[in-house]
Amino acid sequence: MKNVEETPQWSGLPSLIDTDRYPLDKPGSVQWRRLVMETRRSMRETNCAQLHGFLKADAIAAMVAEIGAKEEQFDKVSNACNAYFSPDDPSLPETHPIRMLQRENGRSLCRDRMDEDGPMPALFASDELLGFVREVIGRQVLYRHADPMTSILVNVARDGEGAIWHFDSNEVTITILLQKPEAGGEFEYIPNLRTEDEPNYDAVAAAIRGDRTGVTTAKAWAGSLQIFAGRYSLHHVTKTIGATERYILVLAYADEPGLQTSRWSMIESFGRCHALHDEAAGRSSLSADALR
Repeated sequence: MKNVEETPQWSGLPSLIDTDRYPLDKPGSVQWRRLVMETRRSMRETNCAQLHGFLKADAIAAMVAEIGAKEEQFDKVSNACNAYFSPDDPSLPETHPIRMLQRENGRSLCRDRMDEDGPMPALFASDELLGFVREVIGRQVLYRHADPMTSILVNVARDGEGAIWHFDSNEVTITILLQKPEAGGEFEYIPNLRTEDEPNYDAVAAAIRGDRTGVTTAKAWAGSLQIFAGRYSLHHVTKTIGATERYILVLAYADEPGLQTSRWSMIESFGRCHALHDEAAGRSSLSADALR
């Protein structure tokens, strides 16, 4: 029988991340402040910051093992959608990016199918990680996204699969590469392609058609944490090449408490939704601006 006083395996950041290199467990220390400033500078200059070697090897191995063991519980993603994950608008010309459908293929392990006491929920529950992200992006308040399926998500890409050009609904997304494929699977983005006042539809359409103007590649390795401002930066993942699947862990944060992904988006993306999506009408993850 398990001792009820036994400390959970993934209790505390030192069991998950390299706190010697990234002292998130010592907020306010000289080393912590230096890390915040360095990460802020990367975000300011490129909209993207990477902390290589963030996760410990044991944590990576445990996450990869759980993902592999839950293959039958993956949600298959296979649909045609635009860069905004929004409904089509027939009133617009076919050359408008809202009407430019791209084929999305892949698989996802959603939060509601993860082990509740596993390393991925434990990392997301960390107040130290939340506080660090808040400091980096300059938010006095920041909340964990409340969606029961997509607040924590693992995107799985097999040979020939990737992610379409798109914008995020969240202003900032945290990702950690857990398993790198043999080739391909590169994260590419165009920083600040749109603003709150200028959707820049022409440039978005050009990028989707293959224009490489402004495209930046963010290299990562297993265990690399990435903080990315994806609401204003168009981005995608190139197709995975080879037998080794690409695993990317996505942790979502929001400026308001209780925000969830829209029911429509869940059905379109995963073919299913959670009961809470019906109960949370009007609390979808839309920001205050008018951007799609």
